[in-house]
Formats: sequence, structure tokens, C-alpha cells
Amino acid sequence: MPDPLESRDEWFCYWDEPLRGGSGVGEMSQKQLVRALSKTFRDFEKHIVETVVREVWQDFDEEKTGVIGRDVLMKSQTGLVDTAHMVLMWSS
Repeated sequence: MPDPLESRDEWFCYWDEPLRGGSGVGEMSQKQLVRALSKTFRDFEKHIVETVVREVWQDFDEEKTGVIGRDVLMKSQTGLVDTAHMVLMWSS
């Protein structure tokens, strides 16, 4: 499995794949993201990942569509994945 902080595009494509629970359309729902991050950052319990994603999701889903595109999720340092990772690291 690719590292989301080192191989952003590969990680997103890996988890966007329908066989892994993705939609295959270049965006993820909150549930899809929680699954991907839980499997990626195994040092954190799933309920902790769910809590962090729920807390930061609203800051990134500005149009309240329930899905967020790759560009917003994977933006270096300020995207949702990096933000969630940072909060997880601070909480441990």
C-alpha cells in the first residue's frame, strides 16, 4: 500500500479503486476516507480516526456535498489527509 504522505497520487488511486471500497471517480466520502486512513495508519484505533475525520471534514466539504475530491484531500500540508494525520499525531 502506498504512503499517502510520500506517494499521494498512488495512495489515492489505491483507495479510490472500487475493489477497495472507493468510487473510482476521484472523490471520497467520509466513510471511504475513514476506511482508507484506518487501514493506512494502523497505529490508531478506527474510532479515533473516525472522530478526527468527522471533526475536520466540515472544514473541507465547503459545499456540503458529502464527498471531497482528490485535490482537496491530497493537497500537500493543507489537505484533509495531511490535516487528519497531523491531528492524529498530536492526539497520541
